[in-house]
Amino acid sequence: MERDIHLGGSLKNNEISVLYKIQKKSTETTVKRLKLTIIILLLTLSSTLSFAWASDPIVQLNGDQFTLSVTDQSLSTILEKLSDQGIHIRIDPRINPKITAAFTKRPIGAAMNTILRSVNYALIWKQNEVSESDPPRLQEIRIFYKGQEGRIRPLIKNVQQTVAKKTARTFYRKDILLLQLAPSMTKDALEDLVAQLGATIIDTHAPLGIVQLRLPPGSDVQTIAKSLAAYPEIQDAEPDYAYPLEGGSPIPVARERSSPSQSVQVSPANGTTVAVLESATQYATANGLVLVAAAGNTPTGKPVYPAAYENVIAVGALAPDGERWDQSNYGDFVDIQAPGFAYMPVGYQGDAGLYAGTSIATAYIAHQVAAILDETPDADQSAVLQKLSTEQ
Repeated sequence: MERDIHLGGSLKNNEISVLYKIQKKSTETTVKRLKLTIIILLLTLSSTLSFAWASDPIVQLNGDQFTLSVTDQSLSTILEKLSDQGIHIRIDPRINPKITAAFTKRPIGAAMNTILRSVNYALIWKQNEVSESDPPRLQEIRIFYKGQEGRIRPLIKNVQQTVAKKTARTFYRKDILLLQLAPSMTKDALEDLVAQLGATIIDTHAPLGIVQLRLPPGSDVQTIAKSLAAYPEIQDAEPDYAYPLEGGSPIPVARERSSPSQSVQVSPANGTTVAVLESATQYATANGLVLVAAAGNTPTGKPVYPAAYENVIAVGALAPDGERWDQSNYGDFVDIQAPGFAYMPVGYQGDAGLYAGTSIATAYIAHQVAAILDETPDADQSAVLQKLSTEQ
């Protein structure tokens, strides 16, 4: 759906430029792109201006060029902001000095030498999957004391600061946008779009044509995603949805992970189907993975995703007496049920003890699926489900 945008007031230089371009190029596609540009400018202008004048630390990575401006700031805060830009961080938890530094567009290696003088680090680079001719992209930073690299752990972030709420049960990551590109999208067109959005590409998946973008802070992700429907080279645009863990805070949806057993467990459950997520499940299945997902801990009888996708095994939970747990979701989309109670020596935001949930049942089934695939590696979802049914 397109709407005419009334900017209001007298024409300014940039508005005259837009009108001139419309007169020079009157094709339908050009008009759509110009309207999209106006929408994007309106949506991001206020957030971009507020960012420019913000007193928060400036931590920006563009390719291998690092810009930093901080005063007596903890290293963990700097690393969190790099993590938000798509860089995986692994660090010895004991390392967290205060940093004071200011430089612009310094090579990341030289920059790390400046702020990490007393510890060791390693930079891990990844080749660009969209265009192999492009330079590699920084994928991971590892920080450790000399000779003690075995102590590094993934950086623990304050998730609450990176998750926004859409509805009572739907969450998404702040300022993160997922695009599924049409085959007609060229590299130059993608770069133009990213520039219009004022965004940064933080990850790509070439086989599915999926690109993950970081928008300017405070962007209206929902509205920008809808406006991109007018762009002819975009098949789909969506926020990066997150899902709440039972009894805890919302966390971003788990990224795709493969394993030697070819079994993948996905616990998040949401009542909204997401095109990008559905494409990911189809891709995983086509590449020989068997997907197992929790049916959810709210007994509505309504389908939840990704469990309700046809190529995913949906798991409900059983109580200790063998009957359906009263908080387990149910319905035609549920393929199988399994024990949903387990003793946890370390609780999630709570004490050790007995816990219940469809995620526990999903772990139980995922273990059985792995065993089946170990015996019959070529078994598909149908064969695995049949084998599971005979073992119940």
